[in-house]
Amino acid sequence: RKGTSSLGVGNSVRRSRIIQWAQYRGRGPRSPPDCRSSEDLEPNVTREEYLSDGDSKRLSPVASNRRSFIRLVSGGFVGCACCSGLQYPPHAQARTALPYSEPPVDAASKVDLARNDQLDRTFAFAMANGMDAYEEGCRDVKERIFEELRSRLGSDATVVELGIGTGPNLQFYAQGMNVIGIEPNKYMDTYAQRAAAGSGAASLRLVRGVAEELPLADGSADAVVSTLTLCSVRQVPQALREVRRVLKQGGTFVFLEHVLAEDKPLLALQQIVLSPLQQALADGCHLDRRTLRDIKAAKFRSVEVQRFYNPNAGLISCTVAGTATL
Repeated sequence: RKGTSSLGVGNSVRRSRIIQWAQYRGRGPRSPPDCRSSEDLEPNVTREEYLSDGDSKRLSPVASNRRSFIRLVSGGFVGCACCSGLQYPPHAQARTALPYSEPPVDAASKVDLARNDQLDRTFAFAMANGMDAYEEGCRDVKERIFEELRSRLGSDATVVELGIGTGPNLQFYAQGMNVIGIEPNKYMDTYAQRAAAGSGAASLRLVRGVAEELPLADGSADAVVSTLTLCSVRQVPQALREVRRVLKQGGTFVFLEHVLAEDKPLLALQQIVLSPLQQALADGCHLDRRTLRDIKAAKFRSVEVQRFYNPNAGLISCTVAGTATL
C-alpha cells in the first residue's frame, strides 16, 4: 500500500507468521485465507524450522521434507478422508497418531519393482474385477484364520496388512480395528477405499511402501497380515524380518499364500515354466515359491499352518494358510 514503510511490511510478515504459529499451537485466531492452516503442518515441526524460511507461506526444506512424509503415512497421497469419500469412524479420528518411522532414503526403491503406470493400472483393475472366484474358493479358510485373529486381539488393535491391494480382507476385521494397508501400487487405493467404506468393519489408513522396508516403528503392530503378497516381494526373508520387527512381543502374523505344488509334479512343472511370464504380467508374482519354508525359518515362536488347494485358482491353487506367533 502507498506510504507503507519497509518496517511496516516486515512487521506484517512477522505478524502473519506469529498468527500461523499461534493457530498451529492452538492459542491464536484463525489464519487469514492466504496463510497456511494448521492442518498443513506436521506435529513435530519446530517453531525455528517453520519461521526459518523467508516466505511466510513456505516451510523450510527440513520442515517440508518432514511434512511430506507425514502426509505419506497418513494417507495424504490418496486424499484425506473427506475428499476421498472414505469416512473414518469417530474412534479412529480420536486415536493418537501411530508410531511411524521414516525408512532409509531410497530404501524402498532398492527392493521394489520399477513402477509402470499402465501395468499398475491394468493390474489393479484385474485384481478388482477378476478375483471373485478365487476369493470364493478360499473363503472358508479366510473366515477361520481371521476369526482366530479377532479372538486374539482387542477391538482397538493395530493391524498391518502387507500388499492390501483392493482390500478383499477388510470385511474380516472387527469393528474398531485400526488397519494400516501397505501398498506399492497407487492404483489399488480407490478400490481399497471402496472396500473399506462398504465393509464398515475397520478404519483404514493407506501407506505407500513395500514389505521389505516397512515405514513403521519397532513393536508398533498387534498383528501383520499377508495374503497373496509374499509371492511378489523380491526378498521374502527380508520381508519376514520386517514383520518380526514391527510386531509386538506375542503378536501374530497371519498368512495365506499360493506356493509351489510340490505334491503334484505336473502342476509344479507348469508353475516353474510359466513363472517368468507371471512375474512380468502380475506385478512380480512368482508361481513357484516355497513360502512356508521361509516362514518356518523366520524364527517365530510357533507356526500353525494348513495346506489346501483352491478349486478356482488353477496355477495358484496350491495354498498355505495359518498363523505364526512371535
